[in-house]
Amino acid sequence: MIELIKKILPRKVILLAKLIKLYLYDIVNYVNYSSTFSGSVQSEKILAGRITAHYHVIEKGLSFKEVKLGYGKDMINSLIHLLEVYRMKYNAEESFAYNIGVNVLLKYIEYHEEKRHPIEEMKSKIIKLKLGDKNQACGIISLEKEKVMKYMKGNFDEFMHNRYSVRNFAEQEVQLEDIVKALQMVRKSPSVCNRQSARVYIIADKQLKKEVLNYQKGNRGFGHLINKLLVVTSSLSVFEGAEERNQCYVDAGIYAMNLLYALHYQGLGACALCWYVKPQSENEVKRSLKIDADERIILLVGVGHLPEKYSVAESNRLPLERTYKII
Repeated sequence: MIELIKKILPRKVILLAKLIKLYLYDIVNYVNYSSTFSGSVQSEKILAGRITAHYHVIEKGLSFKEVKLGYGKDMINSLIHLLEVYRMKYNAEESFAYNIGVNVLLKYIEYHEEKRHPIEEMKSKIIKLKLGDKNQACGIISLEKEKVMKYMKGNFDEFMHNRYSVRNFAEQEVQLEDIVKALQMVRKSPSVCNRQSARVYIIADKQLKKEVLNYQKGNRGFGHLINKLLVVTSSLSVFEGAEERNQCYVDAGIYAMNLLYALHYQGLGACALCWYVKPQSENEVKRSLKIDADERIILLVGVGHLPEKYSVAESNRLPLERTYKII
């Protein structure tokens, strides 16, 4: 029967049906396992993920060049609620996400008390949360450019562990040739069947940079400090078949991580900025930047020179043993 259908229907119709089936598979998986539709039924993984996303917003806010005192009240109240729910349902004292979340809130209190900014109502809610491990590193790290530069061209382990997402840039102009050098370094980034789908658009124009950043909501508080903005795209034209429907994100993701390391090697600070906007917004940006219709925007990268002294979010990582499994 299947063979008969293949003979009767045009190849494109069969491929379209297959593509629809696979996209439905993606939708079902996302609906079932993401936190989008979890509602009150929140698994431990979902709660931990939400807690992590919330506390990182608070944590990175402390790393800004100009910290707005009393920032993030709604986010903090939401985080407190998530932590309370987690504590009621699961073993909070041994939870990585829970303990980091509470510690970040304590760092927030500490910072504001040092600045003598009143947050008594918020503090009273936070101190009620029970803490398991008080030694979990979180908050911000103070860095010096001179020391960081020493690791940029040292051994690879030190190089990797001294790259942070930077949201605090010096006013010094980034030379385009330095970015091009980084792009030259990442030309050998792995890509499926050597398709090399990734492209980069370097925005140097200040007004255009501001307009594009307005579409990306994760740069508030530091976007104005970004000197050059990179738009990383991936061309759909080089992919074929329903099974490769998501390969553009993998290809450009691998390329983008290599690009972040290459910028670090060039002595530049950088921050990857996620891109999730409505199709209309993406198309408006593509028209402004003259990006080909077949390309998808995957993410943005803010680039700038490192200040002599600056702060970064600690962004503590999961314990190693929780990141792999031997089969």
